[in-house]
Amino acid sequence: MTDLNETLLREVMQEALESQGATVIEITEEECRYKMGEFHGAIRYEALRRSFGEDPNPEVAVRFIQKFTPGTDRYSTWDEAKTALVLGLERQDTILPDHPCKPIGNTVAQILGIVPDDGDSWRFVTDKMLAGWGVDPEEAWAIADSNSNRRMAENGIESTELKGVKMWYFSTDSLEKAGYLAASGLKEFVKDKIGWPIVAIAPAQDFVLMIDAKDDVSVLGYPAVNEHESSPFCLTTEVFEVSDEGIQIIGEFRPDSEEE
Repeated sequence: MTDLNETLLREVMQEALESQGATVIEITEEECRYKMGEFHGAIRYEALRRSFGEDPNPEVAVRFIQKFTPGTDRYSTWDEAKTALVLGLERQDTILPDHPCKPIGNTVAQILGIVPDDGDSWRFVTDKMLAGWGVDPEEAWAIADSNSNRRMAENGIESTELKGVKMWYFSTDSLEKAGYLAASGLKEFVKDKIGWPIVAIAPAQDFVLMIDAKDDVSVLGYPAVNEHESSPFCLTTEVFEVSDEGIQIIGEFRPDSEEE
């Protein structure tokens, strides 16, 4: 990880945001909040730091920020937006008041996002965007769920094995991946391969592992902590159980409890 002091990190982030036409509206100890057209967003300094790797080049910051700030001329109408509207998961402490959300426990929440079919960017959906499209929140959540079900099926799942336990993951690098855990079609999609209910981790928005709920959950400890500490898109080290009762938190891995 590059050794950038906090002042330089904030300056690089602010410069990169402004180069993309964004207006910085608040700088806190942990993140920079900004506005781009009708879009409001927040980027954590630690996420940007991790994206640099060994190259603290401002161009790297611009590319990272572009992941979250697609052009403001896109998705201005409901016809443009409705096929790209999907479910996502986000940390509650980074969700702004005008972001529609459904809390899961005390740490994360379901959110609405705009992700193109290539999965190459993520854009938060706001209440004002829904109003501009003339769409009520209930319909937006239903459309997002339908799109997430479709993309989950299109992407498919693959498996790997650790300590004799088969672990499954979605075959995509998109930032919408964690949101698939909240999709209504998850049961039908995974039950014949993984089983049902399932236990899952989503230490980053683009990293999900799933196992049968009857398997040894401890095998998920090391990947949960390792990915959470290294990913620029870190989410949570909590453990999810997804069942007919929905998605809920059943535990959490911490660095001192992980198993290698």
